[in-house]
Amino acid sequence: MTISSLNTPSECSKNPAVIYTDPATLGGRPLGGRGLPVALYNSPLAVLTDDLANLDSGPAPPARILELAMEFIRISLEFYPHEVDRERAIGVVMDLVFPGANWQKKTTKEYKDAKGGTPDATWDDGGVFELKNERGMSGDPTAQTIGDYEKIVASHDTQLRGRSVMPMVLLSLASTQLEVCAAVYTDAAQVDHLVSMNFHDSVHLEEQVLRLGRVFVVLQTCLKDLKIHYATLRQKLASLLPADSSVHLPSPVSVSAASRQITADLDLRFLYKLSRDTGEPVDPRNVKEWQKNTQHGVFVALGGGQNGIPNQEVIVKFARRYNTEAHQMLAEKDLAPKLYYHCLVRGGLTMVVMENVQGIMASLWIQKISHLGTSLHLSKSVFEDVKQAIGVLHSKNLVFDDLRLQNIMVCQRNDHEAHAVLVDFDWAGTAGEARYPATISKIREWAPTVEAYGLMERGHDIHRLKAMEKEEFKLI
Repeated sequence: MTISSLNTPSECSKNPAVIYTDPATLGGRPLGGRGLPVALYNSPLAVLTDDLANLDSGPAPPARILELAMEFIRISLEFYPHEVDRERAIGVVMDLVFPGANWQKKTTKEYKDAKGGTPDATWDDGGVFELKNERGMSGDPTAQTIGDYEKIVASHDTQLRGRSVMPMVLLSLASTQLEVCAAVYTDAAQVDHLVSMNFHDSVHLEEQVLRLGRVFVVLQTCLKDLKIHYATLRQKLASLLPADSSVHLPSPVSVSAASRQITADLDLRFLYKLSRDTGEPVDPRNVKEWQKNTQHGVFVALGGGQNGIPNQEVIVKFARRYNTEAHQMLAEKDLAPKLYYHCLVRGGLTMVVMENVQGIMASLWIQKISHLGTSLHLSKSVFEDVKQAIGVLHSKNLVFDDLRLQNIMVCQRNDHEAHAVLVDFDWAGTAGEARYPATISKIREWAPTVEAYGLMERGHDIHRLKAMEKEEFKLI
């Protein structure tokens, strides 16, 4: 990322499309324009993400914080003739809640020379704030904070960027609308929209004050932790410690630990991301391939022989939902990769560590065989393995219900006979109880009764088995 190639933050504010549609930005717009949760890449942002997702169950903020939250809301509800008047009023409160802000100052000489506009406020490297007098006037402050973030990251020395994902909190306020985002820089700027509050005077004012007070508390903690992160980073830089090539890969935090990175406990070192289409390493220089995999959370890592994970390359997957029971059941029968470890990580995902099976996706195998001009696409032994795996799940009233060739790996047994294992247990669940994702697409492979958020049935697996036997395996 270079300064000359970036739009100015003010341009981003007036026309958010220029920042959200830029390949260097994964900000959640348009549909498909997002990356993996930023919580996977930085401990303070992981804790912040979880705390902001559970505001209603958090402890009561101190009385002083509640007083400041009430004043913040009061100022937001007022009308001001000019943006500078609102900024001056809100700045008094923010300085008391988040001390040390630099108001209307450039953060670095490089950023100043970039002519990218001046952030309303910054907190060292940890946070940036933009304000608009009224919603819809003078642009979108959230898009402007993203532009600020990218300019700030671009202005830093490459030695620093090569040792950190450059975590930052982005705060924006447009009269009564407060938004909190978190950002990291990996192969692109990745931004998660964490909390949005629209203040108004009503019988629910007390709930708004309590909620905002809790937001203030968790942001205070995050900004302090980010300050420590950058101070430690600069110490390492000053001591000339070598950069870690895996720094821009995930560094997840377990939900059972306050901020400790689980990779340290498991002695795991991430190596690279895998493509969802080919199972091969994703080349970030191939823009089309990289864009297709921004949301794909499957990586190869090197295990260190701890916690049951062997001292060899393994697969690490992050999923919103994942049925480890179904996976383990088939792994015990050599019908799925060995399952070494799993846990919940901050950011609302399940982390699964499994065997790196040496094989090829069934979809790619069919393509390979088709090029040879034969009608026998997959061997009977592969189909029988798939059929057996579904039978095992059904015997326990479980369903797979994502039975596509992309989720079947073809391997070779010691006797050189083709063998199949099922992968991707994201949808597996109890028959008649588990539901399909609400975002499921209606595609040809599914049974006619499959629908968005519909119940998953054993008949859906059976439908796919019959279709595969008839159309895709073409058994003779």
